[in-house]
Amino acid sequence: VSADAPWMESPLPGSRLKVLSAGPGQDYVMLLVEIGPGITYPEHDHLGAEEMYVLTGDLQSEGQTLGPGDLLHAEPGTHHQPLHSIHGCTALMVVPR
Repeated sequence: VSADAPWMESPLPGSRLKVLSAGPGQDYVMLLVEIGPGITYPEHDHLGAEEMYVLTGDLQSEGQTLGPGDLLHAEPGTHHQPLHSIHGCTALMVVPR
């Protein structure tokens, strides 16, 4: 993927994403995600394993504040409370296709 690959608006207002990897035969998608300041992602259930590696900013999850270098992992079938970013966040995500 080139650096000028297009950003797409996310279903969550105030955030956007870029698909980095979603090749044929892959059972996962790798995304670059930007979450704007003050944005909250609603609570949700995980159908498959999900990982989010914080590159910049902050992300509050399950009573913890994550920052650059922190990894959030969710197992399939788990429930996740809302995610919130105070100052905005850029993260690398790996989610099931």
